Amino acid sequence: MSLTGFDLNIGFDVHMSPQTAIAAETWDSTEASFSHSTNTEDVVEQKSTETSNETDPASSSICIIPDPIPGIPAPVIGMEFVSKEEAWQFYSRYAYSVGFGASRNGGSSKNGKTVRETIRCHKGGETRGKTDKPVSERRRAVKKSGCQARILLRFNSAKEVWFIHNVVLGHNHELCPEYSYKLTSHRNLPYYVKKLLEINEHSGLPLIGNINAVMQMGGGAELCGYSERDARNHVGKVRRYNLKNGDAAAMMSYFREKQAVDPNFFYQCKFDEENRLELVFWSDSVSRAAYQYFGDALSFDATYLVNKFDLPVAPFVGVNHHGKTTVFGCAMMTCEDADSYIWIMSTFLQCMRGKAPSTIITDQSKAMTLAIEKCLPNTIHRFCLWHIMNKVPNKVPHDETVIKEIKSAVYNSLTIDQFESSWQNVITKSSLQEHPWLSEMYEKRSTWIPAYFKNHFWAGMSTTQRSESMNSFLDKFVNSKTTLSQFVKQFEEALGKQRRTEIELDFQCVDGFPKTFTEEAVEDQFAGAYTHKMFYKFQKELLAVIGLKFNPCERLGGRRVYTIVEKKMGKNLEYKVDYNAEDQTYSCDCSLFQTVGIVCRHALLVYKQEDQEFVPSIYVLDRWSTHCKRNHLDAKSIAMRVNDRRETYNNLYSLLHGVFLDLIDYALLDEHTLKTVVDGMNDLRMSLCNSRESRGDGVGNVGSNVGESETGCSVVGADGDSNQAVKDPIKRRKRGRNPSQRWKSHEEIIRDKKKQKMKKLTQLEGNVNGGAGCSKVKRSKK
Repeated sequence: MSLTGFDLNIGFDVHMSPQTAIAAETWDSTEASFSHSTNTEDVVEQKSTETSNETDPASSSICIIPDPIPGIPAPVIGMEFVSKEEAWQFYSRYAYSVGFGASRNGGSSKNGKTVRETIRCHKGGETRGKTDKPVSERRRAVKKSGCQARILLRFNSAKEVWFIHNVVLGHNHELCPEYSYKLTSHRNLPYYVKKLLEINEHSGLPLIGNINAVMQMGGGAELCGYSERDARNHVGKVRRYNLKNGDAAAMMSYFREKQAVDPNFFYQCKFDEENRLELVFWSDSVSRAAYQYFGDALSFDATYLVNKFDLPVAPFVGVNHHGKTTVFGCAMMTCEDADSYIWIMSTFLQCMRGKAPSTIITDQSKAMTLAIEKCLPNTIHRFCLWHIMNKVPNKVPHDETVIKEIKSAVYNSLTIDQFESSWQNVITKSSLQEHPWLSEMYEKRSTWIPAYFKNHFWAGMSTTQRSESMNSFLDKFVNSKTTLSQFVKQFEEALGKQRRTEIELDFQCVDGFPKTFTEEAVEDQFAGAYTHKMFYKFQKELLAVIGLKFNPCERLGGRRVYTIVEKKMGKNLEYKVDYNAEDQTYSCDCSLFQTVGIVCRHALLVYKQEDQEFVPSIYVLDRWSTHCKRNHLDAKSIAMRVNDRRETYNNLYSLLHGVFLDLIDYALLDEHTLKTVVDGMNDLRMSLCNSRESRGDGVGNVGSNVGESETGCSVVGADGDSNQAVKDPIKRRKRGRNPSQRWKSHEEIIRDKKKQKMKKLTQLEGNVNGGAGCSKVKRSKK
């Protein structure tokens, strides 16, 4: 048990008869001197008159008994206690001060009620005999020494108290008060420490960090009253409890708990013929509400594999009104085929009440493409531009000029005609008409060339970078050994961090006004309308107007066509802006407003030439505005209010934690205040403890905050059986060849050569320095 904090100063209601008090005083004057004596023939056992003739077989091997610390007297015959638990705590405190452990040795009962009990030294008893089992490499030390130190408790039915009937103080082993905190009987993991460990575990804190934080809160390893192993064992016990029915069943149980707290929480699963988890999709109320505002452009990627079963994790990602990544839902699958993606896409539409995105961007996956064509027929689908262009140096002959011209044709072509012309010039000039990869990509040009997507809104996305940044963000919360149930919990923690960032950005928009650099009225127009992050993007376009040039415009009735010249990538590019003087609308070759939702620098120059101080309101998108009412974060606050009624412990911890901290501050004022605070808290604790014992209540243990898990999952997919237990998915094989056998790109070959070169240099330096480096390399290989 813990002997620090409250336990060190617990006041016991110990009663003594006059004869016992005299005996105690006699012990203080005589036995104290005996405790420093080495004469083993002195009397070391106190007995009542009934048993005064009994002998002690261990009296011939007695070690010196150190003085107990002040305030903790040694046990004497006649001491009375209200309960056995009080006597146990008293003897434990005495054992802690002297330097040995205490253990209960059972007792005898009469008429169904215990009337006798023995508490003895932890080294009491004999070691086990020899065994035929093979000798283990990990051998445990022998701890039992047959020590006879003990106290015998008896129940006085007349007084309804327990009293010490017999005492043996001597030990036959060395006593070590400085190591008392390491003894098993003095180590106890309190209930509140267990809860803190579980809360930290749920929040994703690494195990060693979790244990260190809780131990430091208890005063350090020497004072907290428990060891690192105790805390580690409890965390392991909680993990095993959560997974006792399997990882997939634990995940389903967590989903049901979330749905009970948040009625708008959505999840759906699909199982195979053996009721083994195959597909799963989930989305909470906040993500579903956010999709109604920001679900016009999506990024979908399934390359994230960080979990114990190597299941691809595919989050649906978008862009919020601050230009930051937001998540609408997440899926996991065991097989990346067309049927799996069709199930995911259809489930996603069901979750989002049938609202399909306007545009979606993915990697080059045929299965994904088939699923989008079937489930999202009206959605514009494009491939990730970065993934394709990153393959150009490996697919095309290593001619820097050719590669540069191909990239220029892709990135600098403002229209489809310009791309066609530039592409054909490069292919013809370099004699690449028969190149298989370039021919294939040209046939699919409408799925990845930017010029083909100029008139569609993408919220600034041309690659799956949003999804990949989300994957990198998740790396802070999970790893390759994360279980399914842990992953969904840590995924929720990651979303919570994102949403707190969004709330902070919302507050900044309300609390302050963005800094402007010009006296243009149009800058003030957007500074008051857009969020800070999106205004800064507009401000960048406004400041870039200075570096532009324009040719005389062409007037065609009410229309005026301006040619804007901009130097980009070492070339002078011409952008045509078609301006309508009647309604002040425009169209520009760069199509920045159509794809991103921000007025481009070329149009701003035209408005300035036309003496227009403001741009029309149709070019101020509500999507980027701070004034557009968005209640998707209110869904979380509603769920939190419901959750507060359910999470009783967390609510009380938040409520009472500050009170305890205030009491600690008061206790530090002076000794009198310290004694008042400690005595008051001990009295409260003892009264609650006695009240609980009288009611027969137990202390909460592992899983008390979780509830009993069901043996199976009641919510199943099309192929599941609710009468069978949910089974974990089979650990899948990662995509691609083994890293040691697969084909390597030119960049990887160069990188490997550099590593080999550095390794040889390390070996040479080791040989020069007496072989130290060489031996180090050999050890690493071994």
